[in-house]
Order: sequence, then structure tokens, then C-alpha cells
Amino acid sequence: MVAVEKLNLEKIFPSRIRFEITSKCSFRCKFCYLRENTWKMRDLSLTKIKKIIDKITKFPVKILFEGGEPFERKDIFEILEYAKRKGASVGIDTNGWFLKKNDLKKLKKIGVDKINISFYGACSKTHDWHTQHRGSFEHNIQLLRDSKKINLVADAAFTLTKLNFFEFFKFYLLVKKLGVNKI
Repeated sequence: MVAVEKLNLEKIFPSRIRFEITSKCSFRCKFCYLRENTWKMRDLSLTKIKKIIDKITKFPVKILFEGGEPFERKDIFEILEYAKRKGASVGIDTNGWFLKKNDLKKLKKIGVDKINISFYGACSKTHDWHTQHRGSFEHNIQLLRDSKKINLVADAAFTLTKLNFFEFFKFYLLVKKLGVNKI
């Protein structure tokens, strides 16, 4: 058995960490593993999250904050800012519903490296059916436009399902037209 102190942790420590900071989400997507009972689960406290960030930022790391919906947390901007101050590359997965233009500006000011905005179809009918939130598709399209205007990197995260896979190419063309670099 190799002694832990003799291991070169920098070589084996993950360079990317997905950090689920909440299980709460205002959407009830048809395919999602999160269900009603997840609302009963308690989130980690801000203090515990900061302690975890302190430990994982001892090495160069990219942290992708996710959930549920990270913007369900009232302290999300503080969490993101703290991770940036600790030297992490910071990204966030979001369904976009709670984000407004001013929030995108805050993310840019904090130095968030990128946001991944969720999509479930190439049109309102398919996307909004999946999320069960009317208007969520158009809202997210506008978030992509607004992010582009302020040079905040925003990727479109497309979840393939048996009900939307035929729309992927149409979606690809749509977001390329909007100037999105990654799907």
C-alpha cells in the first residue's frame, strides 16, 4: 500500500468537478431524475460549500456548479464569487428561468468563465412541453442573445430525448446563427 503523503495528488486530482449545490428546481421536466421529494432535501450550508471550495481549489480546478437549479439558491452569486477568488475556473449549468439581463452582467463582473443554458427542443412547443414552463424556450434564446452582447460565454446544453432528437439539427442551426460556439 502506498502512503498517501507519497502520492502526487496534483497528477491524480480531477481537473474538473461537477458540484451539485442544490436539488431544488422550479421545473418539472418530463425526463428529469429529480422529483417532488427532492424539495425536502436540505442543501449544504454556505459555510460547508466554502469549506469544500477551499479544499478543492488547492489544485488547479474547473468547477461546474449545477443542481437542480443553482439559481434557486439565494447565495449563488456569493458562491460563484468565492470560487473565483479562490482561483477556480467557474461554470454554471442553468435552466435559465431565474436569470435576467442584470444577472448576466453580475456573472460577467464576477468573472464566471461560462454558463450552460439548458434546451430541450428547437422550438417553444417541444422545449416548453419538456419543462412544463410556458415561455422558457424564448426566455433562454434571449439569454443567449444577451450573453453574446456582453461577451459572457454561454453554451447551449441540449438534452436529447426520444421526443426531441429529430429537432437537434434544427437546433444546431438556430444556435449557430445566434453565435453560440458550443452545444
